[in-house]
Amino acid sequence: MKIQKIKGKTCIILKKGVTTLLYKLKENYYVLIDPGHLTDKNYKEYIDFLKDNNIFPKYIICTHGHVDHANAVLYIKKEFKSKVIMPEYEAYFFDNPKFYIEKVVRAKNINYESIYPNSDLKVDYIIREENEIELEGEIFKVVRLPGHSFNHCGFATPDDVLYLGDTILSEDIIKKTKIPYIYDIETDIKSKRKILNLEYKHYIVSHNEEIKNIEKTIEKNVEFINKIILKIMNYLKSPMTYEDITQKINLELGIGKSLLKYVIAERSIKSFVYYLEKTNHIKSFIEDNKIYYKGNKEFKNIKIRG
Repeated sequence: MKIQKIKGKTCIILKKGVTTLLYKLKENYYVLIDPGHLTDKNYKEYIDFLKDNNIFPKYIICTHGHVDHANAVLYIKKEFKSKVIMPEYEAYFFDNPKFYIEKVVRAKNINYESIYPNSDLKVDYIIREENEIELEGEIFKVVRLPGHSFNHCGFATPDDVLYLGDTILSEDIIKKTKIPYIYDIETDIKSKRKILNLEYKHYIVSHNEEIKNIEKTIEKNVEFINKIILKIMNYLKSPMTYEDITQKINLELGIGKSLLKYVIAERSIKSFVYYLEKTNHIKSFIEDNKIYYKGNKEFKNIKIRG
């Protein structure tokens, strides 16, 4: 782990998994944005790292409630008595992991307690309609960027640094990713286009360092989405069930046999299929008591500037 300065009082903590944004308030009190994922085995190393660098998180902000971004909250809050801030709905899922796993992800066979231990710790402040939040006299802007998750938000520090969370992936991460996790394709594309019209000096994403060329990176993200869509459209030259589509993508991309990875991929594939059906690129029909999908019209690549 290491700390890298971005501008003014804004830094990032680079560690395996998630890049955490760090903003100094006063004395040794800080705001952490997306602290990432910790376990009972490795949390002490991270807590010691914060203490060794005189970082005492007074507030923790999460862009969304996914485990790889918010799970560490449970350990940090317990150690430092930090106040946790999260967007509406995302906070509900975080506070109710059993509901999220069983009703949203729809995976009853996954043990939610192994993903969100100590889940009795709750969010302290829920962001609803606010466009900014004030912490110790410092203003953090709320930038609504849904799509990757239901109510995903970005946050801008007073130093004109925007933390984008998982709204976009860095080019390095795209190369390593089998399929992007997106809750709603149409909304996600709108959020990516929204970023193009913002004018911040610095952009930070969750799984890498600072993005130097934001337009090029967004273009690569949209190309990635187009690639998956074209793959599905190619499959659907002949009728297939949703299970057939999922199996074929899993075999072709090598998603693996991990139940959790398979469930996450399946949830994202469902978003792609839903988007294609909603935009009338594919149609569904029932045959032999099964729902089949088939291509309906030619798909033209999504453009970053719609």
